[in-house]
Amino acid sequence: MILRTAEPLRSIVGRARPCRRAPAEVAAIAAAGGGGAEAIEVAVLAAAPGVATADLAELGAEVLERRGAEPILRDQVTERGDAFPACCCTSVNEVAIHGVPGERSLVDGDLLSIDVACRLEGWCADAATTVGVGRLDPSRRRDRQRTPPEFQSGLWDRDLPALA
Repeated sequence: MILRTAEPLRSIVGRARPCRRAPAEVAAIAAAGGGGAEAIEVAVLAAAPGVATADLAELGAEVLERRGAEPILRDQVTERGDAFPACCCTSVNEVAIHGVPGERSLVDGDLLSIDVACRLEGWCADAATTVGVGRLDPSRRRDRQRTPPEFQSGLWDRDLPALA
C-alpha cells in the first residue's frame, strides 16, 4: 500500500472509499504477495544459529528474482542518504524495524524479524514476520506471545476500507 500524504493513518482510513478490483487485478496482487511470502518463508526456514542475516537476504533476493519480482527496498535512499543494500530488512533482537542485513550471525534464542517488499507487474506487496531462532528462552517466548495481534497477523489483514 502506498500512501502519498503526511496525514496520520487514522484520519485517512475514516475517509477512504472501498475500491473494486477486477479478478485479473486480484490475481496479480496475489502473485506479488506470493513472491514476498515465499521470500520470507525461504529465509525463515534457513534462519538458524550461525547463519548471517546477509545470507537470509540473499535467499530472499533469489526467490524474488526467480519470480520476476523487483525488490522495492533495495537501493531505496535511507535517512542518512545512502542506498539500502538488500531486498529485505532483517531485524534481530534490539533492532525494532528496518534492520540492514549483514555479517551478524544469528544465535540460539534470537528474535528475528524479516520484512520483504516487492513489485510484480506494477503491483506492490509488503509482508513481514517475526520468528524465534533455535531455542527461545521462556521470557522471550512470552514477549512474542504478548505482541498485539495487529503486529502478529499484519495490520492490513484486518477489515479496513481500501485506500483508493
